Amino acid sequence: MYGGEQIDVHDFVSDSFTASKWFQVSQNNPLAVNKYFHTMVSTFIEVVLNGGLFGELSDYFGVIEYQGRGTPHIHGMVAFAKID
Repeated sequence: MYGGEQIDVHDFVSDSFTASKWFQVSQNNPLAVNKYFHTMVSTFIEVVLNGGLFGELSDYFGVIEYQGRGTPHIHGMVAFAKID
């Protein structure tokens, strides 16, 4: 399920889920958009930042804003420990 829409992840054709359809679903269920955004940001922090790809993570901070179409995005700062 995505925003109340049944989606088969094993047989998903992105062309059948157009931008206008996605916009309609997101406007009808903004909580689904926020839950998806939270999952994506949390996964990025855990896998990429805490995963050591750029070194040892020291700290991070982000501000979430919403675009005109109602979708969230984040502006962030990331600090890594100094490597000797």
